[in-house]
Amino acid sequence: MGTGEVPALAGGHARNHSLDTIRGFAILLVLVGHYLHTAPFSVMGSRVGAWVQDFGHGGVLLFFLLSGYLIWTTAQRVEAPVFLLRRFAKIAPAYWVNVLFVAAGGALIAFFPSFGAKDIIGNLLFLEGSFGVAPMSGVYWTLIVEVKFYILFALVFYSPLRPLFWLTPFAAVAANLAAIALLGRASTFLTYLPAFFVGAGLAALDRKTLTAPLLGLVAAAAVLSLAATAAHRAWPAAAFLLVDIGLFLLIHRRGMALGPLAWLGVVSYSVYLYHMTLGQPILEAFKAVEGPMWLLLLAGVAMAVLAVSWLSWRWVETAGVAAGRRIEGWLRRDP
Repeated sequence: MGTGEVPALAGGHARNHSLDTIRGFAILLVLVGHYLHTAPFSVMGSRVGAWVQDFGHGGVLLFFLLSGYLIWTTAQRVEAPVFLLRRFAKIAPAYWVNVLFVAAGGALIAFFPSFGAKDIIGNLLFLEGSFGVAPMSGVYWTLIVEVKFYILFALVFYSPLRPLFWLTPFAAVAANLAAIALLGRASTFLTYLPAFFVGAGLAALDRKTLTAPLLGLVAAAAVLSLAATAAHRAWPAAAFLLVDIGLFLLIHRRGMALGPLAWLGVVSYSVYLYHMTLGQPILEAFKAVEGPMWLLLLAGVAMAVLAVSWLSWRWVETAGVAAGRRIEGWLRRDP
């Protein structure tokens, strides 16, 4: 098992299978945390949900680490417009299709949540949670955090502020603590921002442009940020971040490529979108089902989500990335 670049499932861009394996672990944690949270079973006298309730949070944090790692790596090679274009082309098309999927489901299927035009347009514009726009999915908040990170990263990395880059996570913690003291509540974006910088620090450490002690300080800031300001189960989230860092280092440094998990990692973004917008409404609609029938229901939901997610990856995600590359080519042409 190596870390060399290998062909993607379909298309012209090479992939790193160890990073795909990390993605696979991340989405698996999310699926376990979200789908088994209400499982009608007990383990050692406790509901299954009590054992897995923090797994989803752990999976999201692992995605944030990976995002920071890849973004820092990409930013070393491209200018700001190309950097932002690549990120937008990667996340926006599949997200837009998912928003429209939710809107159509709400209009056509009784047990899907329904939304008005204001919410649909607001979600398409990444405005959920602002101006009275309701999030149409429980996972969209993480995409808003991601988009804000892309913008902040570009503003710092590609500007005269770049020498202060590694001070950003510490400033985020200080600003968030001040927000709690002055306003009585923390910023979700500032709470999770340091986790992205841990991922960026792991990439910088690989390239010997950051020392291990400084990375340790950045990681400590991220742990403190979660422990002190996370709105939900703060200390378990902080502990899971440390687990995620260890898992990332184990898989990436050893170049581990675990076939099924690597494949799941390839389609993980679409799985992340559709596990909540397709799978969750079905599980909620049949929540009265118990015992072995619930396991069959879960298996059916999982297969449906994987099938739709593969279609989304194949026809929407890859098309969006290809379109972004074409635009990038036009930008690079001499006038």
